Order: sequence, then structure tokens, then C-alpha cells
Amino acid sequence: MLYPAELRAPAGPIRAPVLGVMANPVNRMAPVPKSRMLRLSNLAHICGIRPMPELFTELVSEATEAAFLEMVRAMGDEDGHPVDAGGEAAVAALAKEDPFARAWLLRDAATGPVLGYVVMTLGFSIEYGGRDAFIDELYIVPSARGQGIGTAVLEFAVEEARKLGVKALHLGVMRGNDRARELYRRNGYTPVGYDLMNKWL
Repeated sequence: MLYPAELRAPAGPIRAPVLGVMANPVNRMAPVPKSRMLRLSNLAHICGIRPMPELFTELVSEATEAAFLEMVRAMGDEDGHPVDAGGEAAVAALAKEDPFARAWLLRDAATGPVLGYVVMTLGFSIEYGGRDAFIDELYIVPSARGQGIGTAVLEFAVEEARKLGVKALHLGVMRGNDRARELYRRNGYTPVGYDLMNKWL
């Protein structure tokens, strides 16, 4: 079972260990900005090993659908699963703020280019005690990797899920993608002991 539109998170400031943000609404009743600043910091970048970008998240809308689709295609090409007509239709639904999911672009606040995106879908589980959510896709362009962005975005997703009353947050990782698997493990995700199986409808 998926969440109805009424369960959209209320607008308001959020706090997370590595990011400070401005409100990003999923409730159109609240006239607040649709972007959130993510201020990232970790020891390597504080020490000057590599400059840390200044980022903000932007809720995907019809105005940013083309940029979102470009990023989705980039991820599909990279992992060997090109986007088909069904994927393009899903992107269009997310741009219209489908009530069953959220999608955010990740932008460089200084220059404006899109550095990636994250998609979270919503569900319900008896096993996990109620509402749950799935990080359906998380993509960062190769040139922006290794800068702490992945960790910050995962924490951002946790905060968004908590605002919706989500009890458990799930994600999948491709076999052989050890770098992503280690990132998720460091952020508290653990294997559940069973395989994900699909049936197309």
C-alpha cells in the first residue's frame, strides 16, 4: 500500500548531522522555497585535500524535468540499463509530484550545474511496523564523487523519511558495486537476508 497525497510532509526547517538546510516543501499549501542548502563537511575537505562543493537539493518539478531526465539517462547508461519509454513516463510522473514518491536534484550552489539526484518511494510494511520507504535511485556524476555528497544525501533522505513517519528506509545495490555497498554500510544499512524479486504488471 502506498501513501495518499495527504501524507505529504509539512514544510519546515530540518536538521541533520552534516547538513543545514532551508525548507523544501512537498506541501503546496506552504509558500516556501523548493530548494534546500546542504552544507557538507568532513575531515578530508577541512584539511584541504579536495575542495568541498556547496550543494542544495531541489524538488523535481515540470520546470526541471528535462534536467532530471538527463541525469536519469546518465545513470542508466553508466549501469548498463538504458532508460526506456516506461522510465521516461516515470520521470514525467515524478515531475508532476506523484504522491507516491519524491525526487530531488542535487545542484552546485555556486555555478548551478546538476550533480545528481535522489528518488525516494513510499510504502507500507507489517514487518517494519508501518510506513516504510525505498531509496529507488541515488546518482552522483563521476566528477563529484568522493567528496562526501553521497553521505550527506543519504542523511537528507533519512530526515525526509522521518518527517513522513517512515519506520524503515530500504535501498538496493548492484552486485559488484563494492564502493556503493561500503557507503551504505557506513551509513547504517545492512543486508536483510533475502533477495528482491519482481513481477511486471
